Amino acid sequence: MAAGRLLPVLLLLAGGAAGTGPDPPGGPAALAARCRLPALTGRCRASIPRWFFNASSGSCESFVFGGCGGNGNNFGSERECRESCGAPSDLGSANSSLAELCSAPPVPGPCRAAFPRWFYVPAEKSCREFTYGGCRGNANNHRDRSECLRRCRPRDDLGEELRRFFSSKGAFWGALLLLGGSLAAGLGLARGRYRGRCRCRCREEPRAPGAAEDRERLVKEPSPA
Repeated sequence: MAAGRLLPVLLLLAGGAAGTGPDPPGGPAALAARCRLPALTGRCRASIPRWFFNASSGSCESFVFGGCGGNGNNFGSERECRESCGAPSDLGSANSSLAELCSAPPVPGPCRAAFPRWFYVPAEKSCREFTYGGCRGNANNHRDRSECLRRCRPRDDLGEELRRFFSSKGAFWGALLLLGGSLAAGLGLARGRYRGRCRCRCREEPRAPGAAEDRERLVKEPSPA
């Protein structure tokens, strides 16, 4: 009976030993290998919430740890996972300031994956692509160009880009043709509605008797001879 009560405690302690502790020896290479390991539930049947680094997505994700038989890619919290494997922080995270999010230089990291990512260049007010290794990055690490611009570029630059786009000759003529087509379609629709209303009114209004009808009514019948 006592052994049954102690079993969950032992499983929890085993999970802590498997997922926490110092980084593996060997420097960045060993750390990179640890962060590339898959999430391993293990053979035990406990249900312990843990975090692992997903090398495919380059982020930390939660999973259920059975309590024993895990591997090094097993962390007690998301923060511990980020600090160990260097997952880029999301916008609004307490650990990432706006300066780092949009001003830090690109950091590929020691891992050997090849994720296409984008970083913001304040001097150019634009985003550039770089290759992220999968771990030990920083906050200036965005999944695509649109996300990078949405997070970092000032709102005034959006209007400047639109003005630059419409100032080109091709865009001007394209916009002019689009405007002309819209006007023609609107006029055609208005003309069709006007004709429909006219036809309805003409059918509903009574017709006035003509002059020939009046003359026929005024002619008297001839008297018998």
